[in-house]
Amino acid sequence: MNIFDSAIVISAIVGGVMGGLVSVILTLGLLRRDRRQRGGAGPSAHSGGEFRTPSGPLSRRYTHTEVAEAQRTEPPPQA
Repeated sequence: MNIFDSAIVISAIVGGVMGGLVSVILTLGLLRRDRRQRGGAGPSAHSGGEFRTPSGPLSRRYTHTEVAEAQRTEPPPQA
């Protein structure tokens, strides 16, 4: 093994270590950005295991459809 082979091996090892460091730094930066946007302390921003109710236009459309279908299928109450 001459000097050029050992230089290639050393550069490959250093490149792998540097790539690992870059990926760790990027991951921590993304986690920090997400935490700041949500305003929570981490992945468990919701307490008690509750699910968020969807609030987009598609969910509103489907929830209104379900309510309308339920009202159509039920007979009117008789007094």
